Amino acid sequence: MAVTAEGALLTEEHRARQLAVRAAFLREFLALWPLLDPIRLDETAPVWLDLVVSLSERYRRESAARAAAYYAAFRGMEATELDPTLVALDLDALAAANAAVRTSLMVTGPIGIKSKTARGRTPEAAARIALIDASGAGSRHVLDAGREALREQVANDPAKPLWARITDEAPCDFCAMLASRGAVYVTRQSALHSSNRRRTAGTRSRWGEAYHDNCGCTAEPQFSGSSLPDRNVYYQALWESATKGKSGKSARAAFREALKADRATGFAPTGA
Repeated sequence: MAVTAEGALLTEEHRARQLAVRAAFLREFLALWPLLDPIRLDETAPVWLDLVVSLSERYRRESAARAAAYYAAFRGMEATELDPTLVALDLDALAAANAAVRTSLMVTGPIGIKSKTARGRTPEAAARIALIDASGAGSRHVLDAGREALREQVANDPAKPLWARITDEAPCDFCAMLASRGAVYVTRQSALHSSNRRRTAGTRSRWGEAYHDNCGCTAEPQFSGSSLPDRNVYYQALWESATKGKSGKSARAAFREALKADRATGFAPTGA
């Protein structure tokens, strides 16, 4: 975990603040959803998309700004011997991912409704499912701006800190698996990317891309003297015990079952 108690608290506060940004975005997203009429998709989708993409950009900027402030404050607490100067982030660039956001929302929203009605669902039922998919995708894009801000900071930090994944209290088995790897993320790319793929709710994302729809995780830089957060230590020990002699899909399946068994007994790991 962080070397200082203040640093550990700051990490948890940062994760909570990012989730608050997501919650604020979702409130406005839900208010705009009725503009997308499942009966008149071709007529209503363009206006709905324009409004939601603009909404996303506003909240992406807030997510990125909060992440940049967190990194500067955390680094100041955890690495006081280092030069406090950091490369300034281009918050406008981090906020503007409009093409990706538009495509994602189009696929999970209007296209999702059309595909579901083509398979026999009523437009209203299709829209209810699409709301879940589109809100999950939209909120991921918002939080990804903050995650990208952290990646930009570490990529340009001369201290070259490691990274530990910080999960919420009950992450999915995929997120728990990534947390079990400890502080191994060294570069901007290895923090979140690898070659395998998995399906998440309504979308396809890469293993290691890590921050799937509805994910509540973030990351903590690990400077000299840092140790793994308690939650990561728990997942690391569970992975090692559950996957002995296994690899690949069988190892992931064994870890998933071990995690499920622990939760069935009411056991939960300690905080980050």
